[in-house]
Amino acid sequence: MLALAACDGFAPGVDSAGAIGVSGTPRAERLSVCADGDYADVQTALEAVATGGVVEVCAGRYGPALVYRDVTLRAEGAVFVGDADHAALTVAADAVVDGVTLEGHTQGYGVGALWIVAGSSTLSAITVTGGTGATNSGHAGASTVEVSGGSTTIDGLVVEGNEPDASLLSLGGDVVLRHAVVRAQGDTSVILGPGADVANSVFVGVAATAEGTVANSVFDGAGLVPTVVAATGDFRNNVVTGCVSCATLGEGADYDVVSGTWEGGGENVRQADPGLDPDYALLAASPCIDAGDPAEAFRDPDGTRNDVGAFGGPDALAGAL
Repeated sequence: MLALAACDGFAPGVDSAGAIGVSGTPRAERLSVCADGDYADVQTALEAVATGGVVEVCAGRYGPALVYRDVTLRAEGAVFVGDADHAALTVAADAVVDGVTLEGHTQGYGVGALWIVAGSSTLSAITVTGGTGATNSGHAGASTVEVSGGSTTIDGLVVEGNEPDASLLSLGGDVVLRHAVVRAQGDTSVILGPGADVANSVFVGVAATAEGTVANSVFDGAGLVPTVVAATGDFRNNVVTGCVSCATLGEGADYDVVSGTWEGGGENVRQADPGLDPDYALLAASPCIDAGDPAEAFRDPDGTRNDVGAFGGPDALAGAL
């Protein structure tokens, strides 16, 4: 079992084999957390369910949760609220998490809303909102959402409606991020580390550092960020807009469309108004249509050449993110 110094408030008190529950009885394969369910508390249910089992959480507001065992956590209308000592949700296992809304804590140190520290996890339809500042102003190392270890796939992350923090999103470890929407009002950053694989996502009002692989995404400074992107990794088929001096690009950047000026990048980076609608989809006359990397690996789902932006490439979704 992984010991987390930041999570001393959690006291699992269960065996590592996962065969016997907190009451000494065999663990159930499926448990519910609801007023009329098996449990009223999420953490107790996570400790009681069998390894590989499912915890289903109904609508309501709950305290912070630590997923330290290989289980599935599904929620419908459930909101997990962090406190001064714990992120709203911490994942340290080969777990599956779906449909949770998270609110970061308002004081103290550490990660505010979502902290992934270990394991091979899969998260989907996660919303992070309502945070009022995850960290003390004197602690610049923490984020509202942070992946600091393990191997993680996140699909459908929405981060918006949070007050500025030192870092809104920090992806360390090996992370696959798809179909994310991250919005802020300036004064915060997004760190896409060297192990990040990001595609079909939208980042608004943040300053992004992109060290990993980033494709078919939109970075909109919204007039709030002096330099929207500093990219040193593979950065292609992206839109950078809402800025004047927009980006610093490395040798791995190419086939990007930038509305303002930039430094570096490949010979196929070009300046143009990307022609986006309010949901960042391409307008009919957009210069981004069929303008991405022509390689087979980057083709759109219909087999045509890559459309630059968040709705192009092999993992593109039809309609809004």
